[in-house]
Amino acid sequence: RYGAASLILREIPFSGCAYVLVQAAAEGQAAAFLDECRAFCRAAGAAQSLASADVPLPLALKLCVQILGGMLAYIVFCKLFKVKMFNYALDMLKDMLSKKKAA
Repeated sequence: RYGAASLILREIPFSGCAYVLVQAAAEGQAAAFLDECRAFCRAAGAAQSLASADVPLPLALKLCVQILGGMLAYIVFCKLFKVKMFNYALDMLKDMLSKKKAA
C-alpha cells in the first residue's frame, strides 16, 4: 500500500542480513514503507536489513540509504570476484552497524 520494493532474503541463513531495494514509494510515505519492509525482513529472520532507494526521502534517511547502498554494492562485488578483503569488509560493516545501534 506504500510502494514497491524488491526484498532479497536469500542471505538471511548465511549472514542474517536482508536487502531492500525500493523502487517506488507513495509521496510522504517513504519512511513508513521502509519500516514496513524492515519489519517483514525481521519476521523472515533477518538480524539486520540494508536498504537502497532512489525515491524522495528525508535528507538524513537518504544519506543513510546511499551509504548502505554503497556498502551493499561493495559486498556484492567482493562476493562475485572472491576478494580476499571481503571478510574484513564484512566485519567492519558489522562493527559500524553495532556502534550505530548502541548510539
